[in-house]
Amino acid sequence: RFRRADIAVFAEAGSGPAVTRKSLTRNFRTVKPIIDWINDLFDGFMEPPDTGEQHVQPLYQPLYPVRGEPPTGAPVAVLDTEHPRGTRTSGLREAEAEDIARVILTAIGHEWSVGDGQDESGHDRWRAARLEDICILLPTRTSLSQLEPVLNRHGIPYRIEAGSLIWASQTIRDVMTVVRSAADPTDEVALLNALRSPAFGCGDDDLFTFRVVHKGRWNFLVSPPPSLPADHPVAEAMDWLADLHGKVRWLSPSGLIEHIVVHRRLMESGCFGSQRPRDVWGSLQVVTDQARQFEEAAGGGLREFIAWVDRKVSERTRESDVILSETDDNAVRITTVHAAKGREFPIVILSGTYGRPRGMTANLVWPASGGFGVRFTNSLLTKTFAEHRTREEQMEEAERVRLMYVALTRARDHLVVSAHRMERSENSTARLTMADLVVQHSGELPDTEWQLGALPGDEAANSLLVSYADWEAERESSLTAAERPLAITGSAIGQVASGAALSSATPDPKDIPDDEGDDRQTPRRTGRGGTQIGRAVHGVLQTADLNADAEGIERIVRTQAKSEGVSQDKSTIRAFAQSALDSKTVREAAANDHWKELLVAAPVEGTVVEGYIDLLYRTPDGLVVVDYKTDYIPDDETRQTKIDRYRLQVAAYSVAVEQAVGEEVARCVLVFARAGQPAEEITIAGDDLAAAQQVVRRRLADAAA
Repeated sequence: RFRRADIAVFAEAGSGPAVTRKSLTRNFRTVKPIIDWINDLFDGFMEPPDTGEQHVQPLYQPLYPVRGEPPTGAPVAVLDTEHPRGTRTSGLREAEAEDIARVILTAIGHEWSVGDGQDESGHDRWRAARLEDICILLPTRTSLSQLEPVLNRHGIPYRIEAGSLIWASQTIRDVMTVVRSAADPTDEVALLNALRSPAFGCGDDDLFTFRVVHKGRWNFLVSPPPSLPADHPVAEAMDWLADLHGKVRWLSPSGLIEHIVVHRRLMESGCFGSQRPRDVWGSLQVVTDQARQFEEAAGGGLREFIAWVDRKVSERTRESDVILSETDDNAVRITTVHAAKGREFPIVILSGTYGRPRGMTANLVWPASGGFGVRFTNSLLTKTFAEHRTREEQMEEAERVRLMYVALTRARDHLVVSAHRMERSENSTARLTMADLVVQHSGELPDTEWQLGALPGDEAANSLLVSYADWEAERESSLTAAERPLAITGSAIGQVASGAALSSATPDPKDIPDDEGDDRQTPRRTGRGGTQIGRAVHGVLQTADLNADAEGIERIVRTQAKSEGVSQDKSTIRAFAQSALDSKTVREAAANDHWKELLVAAPVEGTVVEGYIDLLYRTPDGLVVVDYKTDYIPDDETRQTKIDRYRLQVAAYSVAVEQAVGEEVARCVLVFARAGQPAEEITIAGDDLAAAQQVVRRRLADAAA
């Protein structure tokens, strides 16, 4: 129901006379002890209510496990702790967090077994658990503020993977204080929080001297006190905020956040002010991306964005977005039950089950008889809503049971359920918490000894620290390796002068076409990307069938000319394209197997050669690489310079093609299109092609070295 599903629709769809019901009950995810425990637990209380209400809860169907039992570690454990009445909620949360830390330290220290695929005979393979195998599930984010400090204190790295949790992170709150302050100079609370945030780093001593010693005002739009030094931290921060406030009307919410992140160096400060800098970076990325989505959805301006964020922070909106962890991030995951739906984890720790149901979340009902009912508060509701109130309460309770089912069935190899809860009086009428339900309906479980200490491997990690000289040498080696290009385009190989170093940053004339720079006096024929006419000609040759009739070519010419903004030059584009299509080479390609605008990428001499081949076709003698050119060549000297450059370019393509498909390239052809004239065709084959390929390989080998 939390995903807007309606159980009544499902029940009605399955009750038709022509419907055959099939039950999917075999579970391939979870080990047998967990499945058995879940079956025993839910068989007792996941069932329709005895009040006669229909479509509230399905009858529980047991699951049948396929996997066995992990050889090491408790498959199921319940942290059964009842706190005396009067215990502060914060104390309960801290005690629960300590227990969760013990579970994590035990799972890693005792090397609990987690599944690692299957062997050839179909049996589970097992390996020792890692931190990334553990996921802490929270029904709500209320306990996160107590959980994080405990994990930090025990040196347990963690990563938040739910949108609803990450909005409560300190990083986002710090950024938003600066945004609020820039948007509203009268918000003194936001201003003080912004000054104390990592964006400005003003200490309480700086704030004290500014306000008390120099009699400053918490308003960055007024002039600073005369006695305040210009380099005072608060003075510099106020001046920066005043400048930012002047830009607010011109910046979008995402632009404002990016400006703050870049100019206040929040990415860099996250490296020094956090044990988990990648979490800081991730939070900054999330708030920036969310601001862009807000803008794309026409959510409004800056003040509307701030109000939208406030609703997320106050948990008045439900976030189910999953923030996936990096593959190299060995850290415990923390996410909500809602965001975990459809996912699975080797070890699941369900926390925060002590919370009492908040009551109905529904504010509207639409009875089948028509009309609607509204609830504003428990004492302010319409008659129609009051008539359906009992059923809504049952629906909420049934949904809570299903939510717990979702949480428990996320586990693959080990399941730990926290049953920290407040003591209940004998005559209490309060609704049962998840912890109460687990304790009341689950059977006896063997005790598990939990350990408390440091994560294993800390001493080994410290022994890996190297001297500064060794670090500097490794750094220089890494920088040298980073300078080596991972991929080079064929065009780049042709452009680089003999003896010069190749670089992956060398521009590709496919992106900066060949006729730029030779006819800059010709109208509409300059700018990045080469000539507009040249791009249009290549677009026609890429799109048109090589055997297309005149009408088909004309239609494509109109489209390409319009897309390049040169509709007035359709006749010129048509003449260039027709010159190439009428060439002997293209006619031969049309009669054989051929491929247009073909991407090729293959490793050659330790470096990947990549690029787009205009035309490739197969002949009995071998493959032929064709490259179209629309260059303006004013004299013979320019012509030869261009041909020498293009010779290496197509030779690089031929080497990459041979490497990729294992077929020999017989020749390469440069087809120079001419408007109203036959195309000029220059063939590179035999010893000429072999020599060019040798130059290409030598340059690539030098680049890799």
